[in-house]
Amino acid sequence: MFLVHASHRRLSASLVGLTDDQARQPSLLPDWTVGHVLAHIALNAEAFVNVAMDLAAGRFGVMYPGGFAGRNGDIEKYSHGSAEELRAHIERACQEFETVWPTLTGAMRQGEFGIAVGNPAGTAIDVPLRRLREVEVHHADMGLPTFSYEDWSDGYVDLDLPVQLAGVDERLGRSVSFVDETGNMHLCGEVAIEREPIATTRRALLAWALNRARPPELPSITG
Repeated sequence: MFLVHASHRRLSASLVGLTDDQARQPSLLPDWTVGHVLAHIALNAEAFVNVAMDLAAGRFGVMYPGGFAGRNGDIEKYSHGSAEELRAHIERACQEFETVWPTLTGAMRQGEFGIAVGNPAGTAIDVPLRRLREVEVHHADMGLPTFSYEDWSDGYVDLDLPVQLAGVDERLGRSVSFVDETGNMHLCGEVAIEREPIATTRRALLAWALNRARPPELPSITG
């Protein structure tokens, strides 16, 4: 949870001085403004609070009781708020997540949750990484000059890089290997030892696997 707290604080720092005009600007995500991204980050925190409350009551955890349509409608609704309203929503939602999530017992964290009823997504033990990913990745998705994927925290990259590289060989249709700036190797699929690895950075590799960047040294990836 420490990494989540730190990611929340960095997001808050980036939003200091955010203007209404900036909130209306296009983000790096198709058809979404900066306001849409901020609304989504806030609503994601509230959704995981919903999960915590369900699990504490012994129920299947549901992020968005209104399903995908309800989630998308809420994102659209809150995206049009002023910069001050968006900042306040983020602060309130992040604080609520930080307060509620640590109260879950070990047994509760083994409970299942999903985006909607009947839509299982995993177990609650995965939620801290999922929340960290949401904040770090969408922080960069805003496209503001204060933060890009190059600013993702070491802790986030360390945790999510192996998760996102799993299955990359299937998406590419072939095995591939990489060597990052620290000299570490990353093998995806059944890579022959003698095959020359592609040199890149850890953050570029993660952004590529998440479809957030197309570094020229990395192969084209779809899906």
